[in-house]
Amino acid sequence: MAAAIREGVDVGRHAGESVPTQPIPKPQLGGSFKVDAAVIEAFPVTGSSLVFARSYGMSLWGETAQLTAELPDGNKEVYFLKVGSPAQNTLAWIVVDISQ
Repeated sequence: MAAAIREGVDVGRHAGESVPTQPIPKPQLGGSFKVDAAVIEAFPVTGSSLVFARSYGMSLWGETAQLTAELPDGNKEVYFLKVGSPAQNTLAWIVVDISQ
């Protein structure tokens, strides 16, 4: 069965039989978020350091955070992190915020 496409959303793949009718709210920043050293070592720019990390938004199966890193040249860059629970043995993703 072919997936229905409604307003740019692949309903069969992303939303079951319905899509949201209201705008999706912007994720909210929360409190501090503990970041494993392995995540910091995996920053896209070698030599970057973590300035701060805060929980960010929500996830149905894991945790999400907004990380602010200081690059070796002194500039700051924002990353988004998503991690699964240890019980699920999932990987972590670091995504660069290109909207700034």
